[in-house]
Amino acid sequence: MKSLIFDKGKLSDLHGLSCIENFLLYILREEQYAYKDLFYKSFLHFDEIIDIFFEKKVEYASFYNIKRIQDVAKENNIINVNVNSCLEPLFLDKHDYICVMVKPEYIKEKYKTELWREDHYILLSKAENSNFYYLNDTPRDTGLLSFDELKNIFSEYVIAFDINKNTSNEMKKVFLNEFIKDLGTERNDLIIPNISEFIMARDILGIHRVLRKRTYEFCSQYVNVDFLTPYLNSLDKYYALFEYMRLRDKVDYKKINEIFDLINKEDINQVSLMITELEKIK
Repeated sequence: MKSLIFDKGKLSDLHGLSCIENFLLYILREEQYAYKDLFYKSFLHFDEIIDIFFEKKVEYASFYNIKRIQDVAKENNIINVNVNSCLEPLFLDKHDYICVMVKPEYIKEKYKTELWREDHYILLSKAENSNFYYLNDTPRDTGLLSFDELKNIFSEYVIAFDINKNTSNEMKKVFLNEFIKDLGTERNDLIIPNISEFIMARDILGIHRVLRKRTYEFCSQYVNVDFLTPYLNSLDKYYALFEYMRLRDKVDYKKINEIFDLINKEDINQVSLMITELEKIK
């Protein structure tokens, strides 16, 4: 196991949809690998996200219609992933980085918070005297754990990441072409359904804003897409408004559906601009 002192501040702007994604992106960025390349499979149109929520009754924590970052990295042989159901010292020692599932009650008690999902992980690296540095993503926290402490909070699975290689120029060309293909052709205004469930609305917007931030990061490696910045800022503003509605227990569905109509129209416009810019470098 590698030794890395974690900095919780560096969890910012990673755009993971889960703790495992955040940890892998954190590792790759710290190791100076081209982690933004892995966002090439992170595009869906806004109306497609809405359709998925309506048809499959998914939630934010169970949204698997975008391939997970660890799966993208594994399929391209950038990393190896190994899973173990026991907390074995030999297994921990022979791999680069370790993610350990911890008991939900440990997180709830330690941080006085509820979990998005029950399978919550922390990231480990080697410290001195058989201790481990740990990183928690929600809420952000770092510290030290002994092996005995780790055994007491362990639950079910250990996931190990080993880094194989960085993305090559040839891989980058393939990723870019795949991304442009997923963008598709320019779309006309589409009518989206009205939403009458607040959690669904919040989760749709939460997924969309993360995916668009990934889109910005990926495209910025090839073309100037700073025109997206005001749109991304507006998505953050709308999400904050939704949270305000939740906290005040004053949900305005008319306002939510008006916002979704605005997002849908603006998203079509922004994607069209992206297609135009990317077509110039094909």
